[in-house]
Amino acid sequence: MNDILATLQGDREPGIYTVTGDVVLDELMTACEERHLKLFVIQGDRIASKPDFLQESAQVMSFPDYFGANWDAFEECLTDLEWLPANGYVLLYLHPERFAAAYPADWSVLINILRSAVEEWKDTKSPLFVFLKPNPSSSIAIEVL
Repeated sequence: MNDILATLQGDREPGIYTVTGDVVLDELMTACEERHLKLFVIQGDRIASKPDFLQESAQVMSFPDYFGANWDAFEECLTDLEWLPANGYVLLYLHPERFAAAYPADWSVLINILRSAVEEWKDTKSPLFVFLKPNPSSSIAIEVL
C-alpha cells in the first residue's frame, strides 16, 4: 500500500506497477479523494474472458453508452475520460492473473493499451497510474510485457 501512496505523492512517474503488499481500499480511496484523483477498481475475480474484462471496465469507468465493447473502443474511452474530470486517474486491477493466464494474447493487447494510455496522459494535468495487484497465493506470475 505504501508503494501506491508514494507513487501518488509523486515519488514515481505515472506507469504500470505490480503491487506486492496489501492494499487497503478505504485508505486508497481517501488518498485519491484528497488529491482529486478518480479511482477505478477492477475486480479480476469477475473476469474470465475479454468480454468480461471489457464489460467490467465499462461499468467501473462509467464508459458512455456508445462504448463498442472492443479493444479499440476501450483504448479510445480510456484516453478520453472527459465525462470524469479529475486531477488524475488510478486504475487498480485486483487479481489480474486469471485473465492473464487464460488469455495471454488478450493480456498482451491490454498491457499495450494501458502502456499507451499512461504515456498519453503523462504530459497532461491528469496522469494515469495503473496498479496490478495479483492474489498473493497465486502461482501465476503477472508480467507487464
